[in-house]
Amino acid sequence: DIVGPFTIFDERNNVHKPVIVQITDLKEAGDYTLGEWRQRIRAQLTDYRSRRRFIDNLRSQAYVWTLDPKAHAADSKIP
Repeated sequence: DIVGPFTIFDERNNVHKPVIVQITDLKEAGDYTLGEWRQRIRAQLTDYRSRRRFIDNLRSQAYVWTLDPKAHAADSKIP
């Protein structure tokens, strides 16, 4: 099932963000077992590490140079 769109408040950026949620699994209410928590944490860490490796690899392959438009406004023809 798909729920949304609705908004949630992002405290870090102090804005409301739109959200659409897809429900893929339902589980009876109750506490997680220690094994379930370990499995969830391992999965999250694995996902984080693979994303981190991907981003680090992209950074090693690309050089990005940024220009402060205010500092170079006189040199620019952009209004």
